[in-house]
Amino acid sequence: MIAYFIGCTLSYFLAATNETPESFLKELSLKRAAVGTLYAQMRLENTTPEQKTESRGTVLYIRPNRLVFRIFDGENEEAKQVFVVDSNKVYEYDASIEQLQIYDLGENREMRAIFSAFESDLTQLQDYYDIELFEPGDAADRAVQGLMLVPKNLMEDRSRLFERVRVYLRDKDYLPTLIHVVNDADSEAVMYFDDLKVDPILPRHADQITLPKGTKIIENDDKVRTVRTEVEYIPESLLKTTSDTQPDKLRTK
Repeated sequence: MIAYFIGCTLSYFLAATNETPESFLKELSLKRAAVGTLYAQMRLENTTPEQKTESRGTVLYIRPNRLVFRIFDGENEEAKQVFVVDSNKVYEYDASIEQLQIYDLGENREMRAIFSAFESDLTQLQDYYDIELFEPGDAADRAVQGLMLVPKNLMEDRSRLFERVRVYLRDKDYLPTLIHVVNDADSEAVMYFDDLKVDPILPRHADQITLPKGTKIIENDDKVRTVRTEVEYIPESLLKTTSDTQPDKLRTK
């Protein structure tokens, strides 16, 4: 699932360009300051040796360092899974078992490099990835530019979360429309992004997980507590302007 986070996160900061990867990242460092939030509809196709599955959801980025992924159960409006990546922690909520797991981000090199993409200096990515520009090819109807990232020292370090990521960017504003994450020779994920919105007015609690009474909260494999109130929202919200719409209702059919 972390590879899923990485793929979605990488999709946000890359833009079309004919420059070298080095100059490209420097230019994007300047452009990052203008964007506060990004919201998009998401379709995920996940292929493993055992099966191929498809799911739908949304992704939300809030400056400076919060990502929220909601995965929906079929056509239902309620999210069956919610993931929040926030600075030093990862929150993973499973509605089917009413359980929230919280992990320390620690010194994970991949995730630290990803978060640097939302800050002022994107050039740090070159310390972790070999970066290459490419033509979108079969995805030309969705994108005008592609960019590939391959973790450095891939053959020596088998703990790498993926082999490579291809990011496809549209012409209008250079935002991502497709991400192809190759985990290994037999496993991959393709993410499609549509109806992208920059700095929208978001529902209250859109950047939080809604925990009903009875939810078990486990942090770093130790049970911490059970939610005793009717509802609890975790983590603390970063939003300054919100509407009264429920977070899940922001989803479009």
